[in-house]
Amino acid sequence: MPKLKTVIIAFGLVCAAGATMAAPLPRQKGCHAQTCRNRVMDSDDFAILYNAVKNQSFKDRQIEIIKIGALGTSFSPSQCLSLMNLFSFDDDKMQVLELMAPRLSEYYGEDVEILLDAFSFPSSKEKACKILLRH
Repeated sequence: MPKLKTVIIAFGLVCAAGATMAAPLPRQKGCHAQTCRNRVMDSDDFAILYNAVKNQSFKDRQIEIIKIGALGTSFSPSQCLSLMNLFSFDDDKMQVLELMAPRLSEYYGEDVEILLDAFSFPSSKEKACKILLRH
């Protein structure tokens, strides 16, 4: 499968490139098929995605880049945390978690704890926990 090694400009947004391009996977319950969970984005591709998100000034564009970069791949809990930490507010971090939870590779209790610790308020931690339990 060919890899994109440049940043694509599309629809006025800088889209994260570098993710392995593949045919879209069938979706299950609003998330990628289980086989997607086995293809964690490699560190080079994640660095491209991370920097594309970080270099955007507007939250809406950052979220759009994450959506595009997440197609056809999955993420480790630490990659999810890195993207969540680009945002200051719990609501924005929650939006990132909502996008990425269906695409998280296998995670265990300590991973959940680390993700929940990214949130400032107990109510946010509870909501995040419910998101993770759904996936």
